Amino acid sequence: MSIKQSGCPACHTSAGIAGAGGRVGPPLTGVGGRSYLAGRISNTPEHMIRWLLDPQSVDSLTAMPATGLTELEARDVAAYLYRPPVTEMLTQPIRHRAAALGGGQRST
Repeated sequence: MSIKQSGCPACHTSAGIAGAGGRVGPPLTGVGGRSYLAGRISNTPEHMIRWLLDPQSVDSLTAMPATGLTELEARDVAAYLYRPPVTEMLTQPIRHRAAALGGGQRST
């Protein structure tokens, strides 16, 4: 299940996701750089996964609905949300871009 299929664009805006024009929740672009999630918990990948799986367990008054994501899907969504912006990747030196994309350096 993708971010788009899970319904995120109905409530959130996000660069790079067609149709993500919702204005209920905060923008998803740059979420990895924020200090807190939901104004309640520190912003870590594990907390993001918890938030995605069961928002009411973090804040019983949240407007965020249950997403219906499995743990694996929540991990995938979190990985997507924490990825560096494309513009940042394009401005890094090539060796850093390769490392960011999981590639190693060539041996000479």
